[in-house]
Amino acid sequence: MKDKLAAAFFKTIGSLPLPVNRWLGRELGWFLWASNTELKRFTETNLRLCYPDNSIKQTALLTKQSMMETGTTLFELGAAWSKDPAFFLKRIVEVEGEELLRNAMADNRSIMLLAPHLGNWEVAGFFLQHHYAMTTMYKPIKLKALDDLIFKARTQLGLKVLPANNRGVIALFKSLKKKEIVAILPDQEPDSTGGIFAPLFGIDALTPVITSKMIQKTDAIALGYYCLRLPKGRYRIVFKEPDPLIYSKDLLESVTGLNRSVEKFISDAPEQYQWEYRRFSKRPNKEPKLYKKHTPA
Repeated sequence: MKDKLAAAFFKTIGSLPLPVNRWLGRELGWFLWASNTELKRFTETNLRLCYPDNSIKQTALLTKQSMMETGTTLFELGAAWSKDPAFFLKRIVEVEGEELLRNAMADNRSIMLLAPHLGNWEVAGFFLQHHYAMTTMYKPIKLKALDDLIFKARTQLGLKVLPANNRGVIALFKSLKKKEIVAILPDQEPDSTGGIFAPLFGIDALTPVITSKMIQKTDAIALGYYCLRLPKGRYRIVFKEPDPLIYSKDLLESVTGLNRSVEKFISDAPEQYQWEYRRFSKRPNKEPKLYKKHTPA
């Protein structure tokens, strides 16, 4: 029952006009901010860590903006999973850096797109699938009805998906060797066996090594890729060059370059990044935890 209710919820908010959808999302984000939720505390912690030079007032403002944008993203995902992709494609009014992708394709290079949790990643997927072919990994969620909704939305334009396991990683390697375009998340905390600690905004963060290893073994071109929200229900697609250190043959240097790249991408619209995620949960050398749960008085 829970999964059917979740799917029904996202279908309902997805059926709303986009201005109403965005407004409700921002209101939800404001409510979560005003209610002093754990999400607010996680966001504040991340922003204090990543932007230590910001004033208390600047951190508070960015926290509020981030939560309102995250609420907007949540509601927009419902729309992306429910509406025809053409609804969003016609609202993409700006495309930045697409020549970087085209030049790599003209040079017959493998292409790895680094797609952080910035803006609306579902709309980013629609644009790429509409104009190019792409392969990525997908991990099903436990709520089957909702998972069916998401999977159908993501694959309706021909996206090739691989399981998020060792078999999928091997298949992703093969796709790169075939000079295909693959997309991967560069900003999620992996398990301890799949990552090493490298600086992210000056903080040691357990960072996935899969991206660096794939680049090293396939000589792929890496590009940042994301979709930012614009006013009046519009969107901007961005392709961006990563930090050059990502191409280092030294694994730690390459992973550090990956994190520098993520920092660079986020700087385009820090308020649209998903700061609510506990990116620094795992700590090296038994360092104390950075995220403290709220304890009622």
